[in-house]
Amino acid sequence: MYADDALRSLFQYYKTRPDFQNTIFVITGDHRMAPVNDGKNPLRKYNVPLIIYSPLLKQSRRMEPVVSHYDIAPSLTAYLRGNYSCEFPETTPYIGECLDTSLAFKAQKMQAFMLNNRSVEEWMHDSLFAYNNELYVIRENMDLVQVADESLLQKINEERSFFQSLSVYAVDNDYLKKSKPDNNKLVLAQESVLPNESLYERLVDSTGIVWSHINIDDDYVDLLVNKEFAYDATSKNVHCEVSFSIKNAAEQKPLPNLVYHLRNSGTIYTFPLVAMDGSSLNTEKGAYFENKITFPIDNHREQLRIYLRTKKQSDFLVKDVKIRIFVE
Repeated sequence: MYADDALRSLFQYYKTRPDFQNTIFVITGDHRMAPVNDGKNPLRKYNVPLIIYSPLLKQSRRMEPVVSHYDIAPSLTAYLRGNYSCEFPETTPYIGECLDTSLAFKAQKMQAFMLNNRSVEEWMHDSLFAYNNELYVIRENMDLVQVADESLLQKINEERSFFQSLSVYAVDNDYLKKSKPDNNKLVLAQESVLPNESLYERLVDSTGIVWSHINIDDDYVDLLVNKEFAYDATSKNVHCEVSFSIKNAAEQKPLPNLVYHLRNSGTIYTFPLVAMDGSSLNTEKGAYFENKITFPIDNHREQLRIYLRTKKQSDFLVKDVKIRIFVE
């Protein structure tokens, strides 16, 4: 076939180049040819070969786990960083992980599938595949077995919708571009907050996601306690970014407010937990929340407390709390 001849010509040419012996070749496709699609198996149209070849390889191996094009770039950059000390950005917007090189079949991927009209209608979560409002279990050789579980199908569809919302937000806010270094910014705090498990229950939901369940008789849930920092006279503003995922654990219970308290100046800023478009996050589906605020500098030494004001009747789940503070 044409592809075989094209690959043969490519390798015949590359063997004449001095860099052939040190080249890694990745051979794959973006989709199957329509005439050879299996109409009874909607997953087949996404099932393409992935071949990694290099003259440096000492033996061949066939791996059976389900992997994605998402995983190629993280795998190659990790290999180059670990073996050749290549430098890469500290943070990258990869969705994928390193390729699973196990020999036995397994499906442990969360994956969105985009159709010709650019809409995401199909979703994989480990061995589950949702298509056309139907739920399937993925078996060896990418075979599908339909299952009847409306509750599980609803959760998978909600997960797909959540992924779409995050994707739109990432694109609209340029999260796919690494920011250029700004020497005028002094980072004062950058941390992932882990709620104290002696105060908040650790809960694993039906999809395997770990949350902190906050249902305590207290007005406040601290995220950052009295972070003390100082800055010089040339600094003009303090910038703070807070993000986390949240969902309600009980119907009719209000979500808390996010509060910034500058202790030395006595200034308090309060924000309701709403989506980027201003809509309510008070659902049981789970949603991503992000808030950015700039404080004018009044004192050159300050203590900052960040907390959720719960009003005592809140009952919610939270995870992936991240805080970043810098001045410029």
